Amino acid sequence: MSAPNENNEKVQSAISANIYPDLPPPYTPKTPSDPQLPLPPTENKHNEPDPSAEKDKDIIRPIDFRPSSMRLTCPSCKAEVMTRTEKTPTLRTHACACLLFWLVWWPCICLPYCLPGCNDVDHFCPNCDSYIGGFKC
Repeated sequence: MSAPNENNEKVQSAISANIYPDLPPPYTPKTPSDPQLPLPPTENKHNEPDPSAEKDKDIIRPIDFRPSSMRLTCPSCKAEVMTRTEKTPTLRTHACACLLFWLVWWPCICLPYCLPGCNDVDHFCPNCDSYIGGFKC
């Protein structure tokens, strides 16, 4: 039972002999009144305009594209343009054409490629030729 006391005495003698390096300073937690800590956000109780709302004015909102050409502002060149459209056949277009072929209506095989509901439409800027968006069928 004397072993714990002997260990304590050895530790105390090692500390007093300055064998161990200096210990770091004690940790003191910062309190909310400490000026170095940021203050929590406060609620806007007086219905004042939010200053961060002004930053949202430059956000580009999503556009609902349609199959025909549209007038809008190009996000690349910032010009007000009437979009140039290109129709692109999809898997649905090819499947409809194959179905018409297999049903022996081969004279109508080009019909899905002409119908607007079977093609995707991509919108491009006529000034800078950048892709603006698309309409998916």
